[in-house]
This record gives sequence, C-alpha cells and structure tokens, in this order.
Amino acid sequence: IREKVRRYAYGNYTRYETGEVYLVFVVLRDGSLKDVRLIEEKTKANSYLKEIALKSIKDASPYPSFPEGLSYPELSFNVIISFEISG
Repeated sequence: IREKVRRYAYGNYTRYETGEVYLVFVVLRDGSLKDVRLIEEKTKANSYLKEIALKSIKDASPYPSFPEGLSYPELSFNVIISFEISG
C-alpha cells in the first residue's frame, strides 16, 4: 500500500514545493477506499500539496485485498507524505 501511494504521489507532484501532509485513510477488506481525511493540525504544507496528497490516496485505490487470515472488515492507515527536493 505504501509503495502504491508513493508512486501516485510522485506522479502527481509537478511543482517544486516542500511540505509534509498527514493523512488517515480507511481501506475495506476488498481493497476499496472507504474514507480519507487530512489531519490539518499536523500538516505543514500549502493547499497544492494537500490536494496532491489527497488525490494520490484516491488515485492509488483500489488497494490489494486483505490476506485470507486477516478477518478485519477494514483497516485504518496513518501516513505522512513528505514532499522534498533533493539537491
């Protein structure tokens, strides 16, 4: 899931701005995205980066289905998408 989100975040990022976006998202057993929300109080990013982070979580959906032995109906993920410019 992390790799899929990272791939979409890099693909959607087209500017040279930096910041960190904190998000919580919920994935259902079949891999579909149930909910995604921004944690404003922790996020240190402008509106462009917030929009890219939210879009990346949505674009990366659907996620892999849960393994057979995992009986939860849904799982919640906390992620930080960090936009940095390496020199």
